[in-house]
Amino acid sequence: MLQTRSLKEDVDTPVMSPKKPVSKHVSVRRAGEPVPPSPSLRLYRRIAFGFVAVVAVLLVIVVYVSTVQADILVTPTVETVKTNFLLDVVRTPTADHEIRGRVLSTALSRTATYQPGGQGAKTVIGTARGTVTLHNETGSRQPLVRTTRLLAPDGTLMRLDVGVTVPAHGTVDAPAYADKKGASGDLPAGTHFTIPGLNAAKQAVIYADNAAAFTGGEAQVAAIGQVDIDQAANDLKGKLTADAEAALRQQADDTLKGVSYDVTVVSQKTSVPVGTQADHFDLSMTLQVVGVFYDQAAVQDLASRRLFQNLPAGKRFSNVNAAGLQVTVEKVDLTGERANIQVYLDGQAVPSTASAGLDPARFAGMTADQVKKTLVDEGLATDVQVKFTPPFIRTVPRFKDHITVELTP
Repeated sequence: MLQTRSLKEDVDTPVMSPKKPVSKHVSVRRAGEPVPPSPSLRLYRRIAFGFVAVVAVLLVIVVYVSTVQADILVTPTVETVKTNFLLDVVRTPTADHEIRGRVLSTALSRTATYQPGGQGAKTVIGTARGTVTLHNETGSRQPLVRTTRLLAPDGTLMRLDVGVTVPAHGTVDAPAYADKKGASGDLPAGTHFTIPGLNAAKQAVIYADNAAAFTGGEAQVAAIGQVDIDQAANDLKGKLTADAEAALRQQADDTLKGVSYDVTVVSQKTSVPVGTQADHFDLSMTLQVVGVFYDQAAVQDLASRRLFQNLPAGKRFSNVNAAGLQVTVEKVDLTGERANIQVYLDGQAVPSTASAGLDPARFAGMTADQVKKTLVDEGLATDVQVKFTPPFIRTVPRFKDHITVELTP
């Protein structure tokens, strides 16, 4: 009974095959031997190092691209731009070429006295003259005839111009003159004179001296020259012009700030001809002065607009010489109170940084020398400096945003 199995058990029970023995490999590590890294750790390290290298390269590229810079400093060529045009000054303007103003006129005459400046002075040789004081220390009077000789210590001989008698123990003054013409007779004051015609004993007690110098031996006599007349004419003309301008200004409208004067010398005459020896002369002059008064602001505005119309393309004004506005009178119609004036204004123009010639993009990839040659050859600059950042680069960056163009004074 116990050994008998049912048919169902024989069929349903699987037949178990005998198990094979499992072979196990045991790695034995000697003492002190390092543990070798697993293959997966080496791979991770390589990936990490590669990633760091790529990031570093990208960082260098980003820093370079963000910091590279080229600053182009341009010393521009300066061009003078001018405008020159005509305007009519009238009391009531009705056309574009007319401007509000007044045309006034006055005439002034005057005579003034002037001294020559010495440019025409002449040297005149004459006879020196002066006054001597005769002394007599004796108890008797001493008569002296005209032409009595008076001898100076340097040997210059003078003569009395009149006969005199010198009283005893007294003095007398008498005119005297030099025996010879010339500068030798111009003796200084305080000269002691002896009288050679007296004996030696009397010469010690009868003598002469002079309190003032002898003059006239040689003299500079002023002669009126053309330079003197010209200087006097300029002086008188200036004074007459100033007076005429002041008189005309009082007649003009106070709102007319602009003015141009036309001065004409109607007549001029001197009292003596050129070359005359005289210490003064008279000069007479008559002037006619025309004053053209106009609206200064309107002329300035019109001149500025005309000037900007003449500005070349690609240029801008660095300075407009507003203070140098020039207005000159061309023609005057006093009867109709009209005048024709010429207006001049100028300014200095330089290339505009917004122009195509200074577009930063055109310099991309150029060296500093190429940038300078380009701008100088095109007449846009007289000098160019290029500053690179960082300093070791040698060409302008390719990126427009990293290029600046600046005009230097």
